[in-house]
Amino acid sequence: MSEYTEHESDTIRAGVLGAISLVSRADPGFFALFKESAAGAKALEALPEDLRRIVSEFDLPTNLSGEELNRLSEGLSMVDAKDPEAGAALRTVVLDACQQVADAAGGVADSEKAVIDQVRLVVIKSAPLEDTSGIIQVKADTTLEG
Repeated sequence: MSEYTEHESDTIRAGVLGAISLVSRADPGFFALFKESAAGAKALEALPEDLRRIVSEFDLPTNLSGEELNRLSEGLSMVDAKDPEAGAALRTVVLDACQQVADAAGGVADSEKAVIDQVRLVVIKSAPLEDTSGIIQVKADTTLEG
């Protein structure tokens, strides 16, 4: 279990929740918001314990619009530096959470697919070189159709 500073925790939380929020906001709807929030929270349960604790802290992050994916990239790099296995798990869970959020309201809109593709690109580009084959496999195994 790795220890993270307050700044690192805030960055990780902002990146993960920001990415999920981008997918949810891509195809807004009042009732869909509840389904998508529940789906995202359920997917995050698969995180390693220390990361699950960080993401579930009540201190909600503030992201400037347009900074969500930068924060995700920074957070992934921070986790990789301390625990590469946790970084790989975080990448998988973030992609899964984004897909589950998109699927939650009964179909994936084109706008949601586009955001998921952006998240996937950040996840792949920020992966340590030795981990990219696993991330590419996740990409190949993840369907974008609802």
